Amino acid sequence: MAKHTPTPWRTNKDATAVISEEGRICEVILQKAPTHNRPQEFHDGRQKANAAFIVRSCNNFDRLVAALEAAIKALQDGTAEHAAAVLIGEGRAALAAAKE
Repeated sequence: MAKHTPTPWRTNKDATAVISEEGRICEVILQKAPTHNRPQEFHDGRQKANAAFIVRSCNNFDRLVAALEAAIKALQDGTAEHAAAVLIGEGRAALAAAKE
């Protein structure tokens, strides 16, 4: 299975594409129902919001997975106090990054 393009990703200036240091990853275009067989783009802010959400989700995926794995390991291997400390510390940091 191929590996995805390394993060961090970002949007281009008008939020029509997700890009990385390696180049364009995908186009982000929302469309209304076509009129006369011609699509019309949405211009209500959803395109930028969706592009930002894709970028934020992808950029923080590995960190969120690592925080969950650390919490599960702490629950399996340590005391409840240790597990809570790991979950609170790792979880808060990962969530804060995902919400940026």
